[in-house]
Amino acid sequence: MFNLTLQSQKRTISRTSISLGGFAMKTLTATQARKEIYQLVQSVESSHEPVAITSKEAVVVMIAKSDWNAIQETLHLVSIPGMKESIVEGLNTPVSKCKKLEW
Repeated sequence: MFNLTLQSQKRTISRTSISLGGFAMKTLTATQARKEIYQLVQSVESSHEPVAITSKEAVVVMIAKSDWNAIQETLHLVSIPGMKESIVEGLNTPVSKCKKLEW
């Protein structure tokens, strides 16, 4: 863990980084998040960096809605049998070998 200080208007918020699932992310207590909720929402949306919010009983992660949608889409696609392999095959196919589509 390490501390990172964020200057927010006239206040200083101490942030700590923790590792959740192997990924380090900024962490705030619920009290800190409540005090800076508007700036926190704007920061998460614009930076696409998740933020962990902790309380005595739990830890939650705030992410941008667009990131949540992307995660859900990825989970859906990889749940379709053969889709992952098809995507990898497509990524490995040179453009010159691709069929031209008529729109």
